[in-house]
Amino acid sequence: MRGVISILIVFTPFLLKGQPALNVPADHRQPQLNVSLALEPEVVLVANYTWGVTTEELPVNFRLGGGTKIPTTLFSNRAWRVHLTGSADWVHKNKLGVAANSFVYLVHNRNRAGEIYGLGFEIRANPGYYRPNWNWSLDLGWQNTFASYITHSEETRFTFEDRYPDGVEGIPGPRDGWYGATANRFRVGFLGTRHFSEKVSFAVALGTLFATQRQGLLFSFDFAQLPVYLETTVRIGL
Repeated sequence: MRGVISILIVFTPFLLKGQPALNVPADHRQPQLNVSLALEPEVVLVANYTWGVTTEELPVNFRLGGGTKIPTTLFSNRAWRVHLTGSADWVHKNKLGVAANSFVYLVHNRNRAGEIYGLGFEIRANPGYYRPNWNWSLDLGWQNTFASYITHSEETRFTFEDRYPDGVEGIPGPRDGWYGATANRFRVGFLGTRHFSEKVSFAVALGTLFATQRQGLLFSFDFAQLPVYLETTVRIGL
């Protein structure tokens, strides 16, 4: 239910009277390549390829596509993410608007605990003030990994050997398999964008990321104890 409410809040403005985001290519179907370098808190490289989907019924720009997200642990931990993406943007005549991006992803990671594949989705919304050559907005996001397949390492099994010794029935120790609702992460920050032309723009986002535990606790930044995330993005029309 929380996910449905979040999606409705993000996309309701697109149903209202307005106009597409400003300074977009004359042919909205033109493909775009977005490349981001971010610190969140690990260093990641993100690339998305999208193309426009025209609509005459609604004053909205829609885009569909796919991409990948690669951290610096690609080689050491075989960490990677691939995703399908969809986006929409809408601006009212008073220059207030919102842009939204959604992702459905498959992610992989490997560490001392074992090997993990995850399935999830991410929603990012940028309500703010949109001008022809620049805009600034809030950067709000919710990422949920709703299912993960975990193969535990021998090191993990050894850790629990004294807790589940031979002869104990019904509790064999860590079990490989699917686990649900393994992670939630939220994003709160600010985004500024400068449009140099119809084909090129540059954006910077700055804010904080935090996650929730089942006990209701919040935690963040297990890497270098960095208090913020920083993301730079270049958009190129092809």
